[in-house]
Amino acid sequence: MHVHQSQPDIKAGIKFKTSRLKETMDFFHEMGLNPISKVKVPRISYELGKIDFDIDNFPAICPFLEIDIEHINEEGYTVESLLKELGLENNKVVVMGTEDIHKLYNIDYFEVYKADCRNNESENDKDVER
Repeated sequence: MHVHQSQPDIKAGIKFKTSRLKETMDFFHEMGLNPISKVKVPRISYELGKIDFDIDNFPAICPFLEIDIEHINEEGYTVESLLKELGLENNKVVVMGTEDIHKLYNIDYFEVYKADCRNNESENDKDVER
């Protein structure tokens, strides 16, 4: 299980929405930037008030639950009380990014999901054994 500690003041400065993927990718390419990784990940999302839960199923590792605790206090919980209420208190909890979760499995995230700039595919478009 992965607990995500949001930093909204930082997110606001770096997160934006785009309605046209190709135009955005062309923009980055014109700036001299090429994709370093590409991964297709099935995600199932849930909400408890303002607390977001996402189950991510990356091809190279076991599925994991990510909990965004940005609004946890506002919803009247601590991490411990939330996990206990959900019956998850006995699960391993880590506070780390997706790349570091892959390292727990001795997998280099950027190697296994490396983008092939020539044909805009990644190795993960092929079958990856877990």
